[in-house]
Amino acid sequence: MKIDVHVHLDGTEQQRRVEDKLDRLLSAVQTLITKENRMSQQMDALVEQVAKTDGVIESAVVAFNGFGRQLTDLQNELAAAGVDTAKLDALRTDLAARTDALAAAIPATPVAP
Repeated sequence: MKIDVHVHLDGTEQQRRVEDKLDRLLSAVQTLITKENRMSQQMDALVEQVAKTDGVIESAVVAFNGFGRQLTDLQNELAAAGVDTAKLDALRTDLAARTDALAAAIPATPVAP
């Protein structure tokens, strides 16, 4: 964007006042640009952190699902051997609930623009 300002001044006092106002205006614009740059950097950092968090959550869900399959396999083996698997049932149910809660957190994460 380009802005051209043409000013005709009659005297040095008037010229000094206009220059002071222009200096203040330029300073305000520079301040806004600096703040915009800082906000942009902060947004980029936040987007990166959300992406990392999503990856961690997805990895945890995969790991928990793997644990659940292992518990089911173990439960089947113990049941075949005639062992009471009630505690294992409770553990598998708890793991499934926690896995579902963790998986539900992924869609709740805001998407980066």
